[in-house]
Amino acid sequence: MTRLPLARIKIDRSFIGKVTEDAEHSAIVRSLIVLAHNLGLEVIAEGVETEAQASFLRKERCEEAQGYLYAKPLPATEFERYVRARMTAARTQKTAPRHAKVG
Repeated sequence: MTRLPLARIKIDRSFIGKVTEDAEHSAIVRSLIVLAHNLGLEVIAEGVETEAQASFLRKERCEEAQGYLYAKPLPATEFERYVRARMTAARTQKTAPRHAKVG
């Protein structure tokens, strides 16, 4: 892996699907993330479908994730609309006044 011009590795959905249910899968995913980080690589996980999986990956410092939890596969034109809407929402949140949480 050190001889290849890599910036990140992708963890296959077959590992992510059982990451919160199976100790072996969670150990493999943790090891892959640590290995990648030790080599200076970022990690993207595919096939994230539940908040529990996303939470596990955030806790383990996985930089990126993709899957049905975030969005379904879309045709190009719908994807463009989706991205524009998300960018608009992000800009709106940055300019909106922030309120402290009470409670």
